[in-house]
Amino acid sequence: MLMVDWIALGIIFVFAAIGALIGFGRGLKFLTGGIFGIIISVVLCYIFGSMILGVPFVNDLLTKLAESIGGWSIVVTVIYYVVLFILFTLIRILIVKIIRKVAEADVLIMKIINKVFGAILMAAFGVLLGMLALQIIYWVQANPDSLGDIYVNWMMNAETGDPSAIVGALYVNNPLSALADYFTQIVEMIKGGVEGAALVL
Repeated sequence: MLMVDWIALGIIFVFAAIGALIGFGRGLKFLTGGIFGIIISVVLCYIFGSMILGVPFVNDLLTKLAESIGGWSIVVTVIYYVVLFILFTLIRILIVKIIRKVAEADVLIMKIINKVFGAILMAAFGVLLGMLALQIIYWVQANPDSLGDIYVNWMMNAETGDPSAIVGALYVNNPLSALADYFTQIVEMIKGGVEGAALVL
C-alpha cells in the first residue's frame, strides 16, 4: 500500500472513533438531518410519489381540488409533492427519534451496540465522503482544461504505474461514477413524472 492508502485508513479510523464516541443514535440523527434529511425526503417523494398518486382516494381528492381552482393541475401537483415532502420529513424525524431512543437505552448491551454501530455508521460515512471526493477529482481530471494527470499521480505507484491498493482502486472503480449517471436519469424522470402527474390530474 502507498502512503495515501495509510492516510485514508487513518481518516476512516478517525471517523469510526467519532462514531463510537457519539454513538449510533446521535450519528443517525446527524446523518438524517439538515441537507441530508432534505435529500432523503426528496428521494422518498420520488420513489413513492407516483405510487401514492395512484391510490383512488388520493387521486380523486386531487382531481376535485384541481377542478375547484379551474383545472390548474400543475398547481395541484406542486401542492401534492410539497405536502408529501412534509409528511415524509415528519415520518423520518419520528423514526429517527424512536431508533435513537432505543439505541441510547440505559442498558449495558444497548450501550455496546450503540458504540459499535455508531463506529460502523460513521466509518461508512467517511468512506462515502472519500468516494465523493475521488469522483470530483475524476470529473476535474477529465476536464479538457485541467492539468491532466497531476490530479491522480499521487494515488499511483510510481514504479509500476498501477493504482494504489485502496484509494487508487476506488478512483478507478468508483461506484459513484455509475450512480452519477443514474441520478441524472432520476432527475429527468422526476421532471417527466411531474409533467405526467399534471396530465393525470
